[in-house]
Amino acid sequence: MTKLTDTPSVSTETLDNLPVAAIIFDNEKIHYINKAGFEILGLKNPNDFFKKSNSIFDFLLPAYHDLIRKNNIKILNGKPFERID
Repeated sequence: MTKLTDTPSVSTETLDNLPVAAIIFDNEKIHYINKAGFEILGLKNPNDFFKKSNSIFDFLLPAYHDLIRKNNIKILNGKPFERID
């Protein structure tokens, strides 16, 4: 179902069976979306999705782009980040 590499501590089988969306991205590029994430986003074919340019920002309202970028920097630096509801 997925294209998840370089993350040995995460099992795609476990993530695929979560009832909520799980999306793993780095530098704005999506590397993994679980089954629930595909359903929520209305995506049909995982193989087609990963062949295209797949920025996380293609699925987020522009009003959240700056906050997501700032939160990513905080996460990478081990600092608390602002929650988005």
